[in-house]
Amino acid sequence: MNTTSSPKEVPGRELLLAEIRGAGLRATASRVAVLRTLHEQHRPMSHSEVVGELSQHTWDPSTLYRNLCDLAEAGLVRRSELGDRTWRFEVACVHGHGDHSAHLLCRDCGVIACLPELSVVPNDGESLPMAVTQGNIEVQILGQCDTCFASA
Repeated sequence: MNTTSSPKEVPGRELLLAEIRGAGLRATASRVAVLRTLHEQHRPMSHSEVVGELSQHTWDPSTLYRNLCDLAEAGLVRRSELGDRTWRFEVACVHGHGDHSAHLLCRDCGVIACLPELSVVPNDGESLPMAVTQGNIEVQILGQCDTCFASA
């Protein structure tokens, strides 16, 4: 299993502006930059990782955090806590990334990779909670990424 994301085209500035405005937010330069960064990276990113990616700009880290939260509240970005008490943000599936509800967390190096959509199949006669059957779940798999597995 390859845990690296396949490259996808990053939406242009006009499309990013339209997405942000369409969600009812003001399309500020920092919001556009945050959303573009998440599209470019194709992985869940912490606030500090986003700040690092945008370090060439003079935006205050608290402004970038508010932008991440605003984009998440508007449904453009998904916010997840992946077991290490750190919020990570990624573009919501309906806004450019392939459908997925699962992440692989490498127990050796800490990398977090998006996985394709997974299916949960109950044993005969058993029922699943509605959240599972409706796909309103997030699966977190702890294991090794390809790099760590190959070097083991």
